[in-house]
Amino acid sequence: MKRGLKLFGKILLVIIIILVINFIPVFRKQDSQMVLRENEYFSFYYNETDEGAEDVYDLALNEAPRIIDALGLDEVDKLTIYLYEDQTQMQSKYIGFVAYVADLPWFIGGAAQNNIVMVSPATPNEQHDYDSILETILHEIGHAYNYQLNSNMNLWLDEGMAMVLAGQGDDHTPKDGIGMVIPTHTEINQVTTLNFHKINGYFYARQYADYLIDTYGYDTWLQLITTNDYQTTYNKSQEDIYNEWHEYILEAQNN
Repeated sequence: MKRGLKLFGKILLVIIIILVINFIPVFRKQDSQMVLRENEYFSFYYNETDEGAEDVYDLALNEAPRIIDALGLDEVDKLTIYLYEDQTQMQSKYIGFVAYVADLPWFIGGAAQNNIVMVSPATPNEQHDYDSILETILHEIGHAYNYQLNSNMNLWLDEGMAMVLAGQGDDHTPKDGIGMVIPTHTEINQVTTLNFHKINGYFYARQYADYLIDTYGYDTWLQLITTNDYQTTYNKSQEDIYNEWHEYILEAQNN
């Protein structure tokens, strides 16, 4: 029994050490060659050699007030944005050294509370072009301010609102999702950031947000993402709302 406990303790210690080592890059987001620009909304760390840095800075500065206003925030905490010229390096600042053995070509940015890591739009990417990476900085700023609105925001709602705030999918309709499997009620509640794309989450989370905004109004949508409370907001359960939306998507795709 004692030997078993000792072995378990050693295994647990090794796991803890591995995890600590893995996350070292996460706690060292600023590289020595980075320079700093600041404004009232965010601190911006970037490399002077980065040809996309100016566009990212200007877009974020111009759009931050609009995003804050859209969320109805009166006061906000300052954000910190880190821009990297290497995509895998950026990923390591979010998930650790495991990024160097993972295959995540779609992963170009992430937000954790008030900190944002992004790959530069000037960095070649097999799944994104310059403009779509610029859109993504607005998506991540949306996440950061969503956190300030509701630090426990449901991921499905968080992603849907980030898409709305960034203008991603503005021209999409349910018919654009024909052939894409609609995520189930269980999936939208259990999905994580790293597998969100696997359930066609970005497309359908935006469609979900659009449906609720168009059907019940923007103010009630804002109430929902602030509280996660479907019953108080709509006088309906989350499952009832999901079923309404699911039926709407199917009808729109089949007509």
